[in-house]
Amino acid sequence: MERQHAEAMRDLALGAITDLTRILAIGQEHFAAAELEPLRRAVGGVIGRIQTDILDGIYGHHPELDDLR
Repeated sequence: MERQHAEAMRDLALGAITDLTRILAIGQEHFAAAELEPLRRAVGGVIGRIQTDILDGIYGHHPELDDLR
């Protein structure tokens, strides 16, 4: 995997996580507690899949792209 492609995919994946976090923020402001819990689980699950299925693979090829290390 070329670095430029890895960077582009990382940026898109991190952008998706940002957007999902925004969805959760809107839900916290406007949903009742009973409605919020399934949303939290769904958003958390998707963020987890993005991390494990996309970002971990990218960082395996290009560990220097992982800003958290």
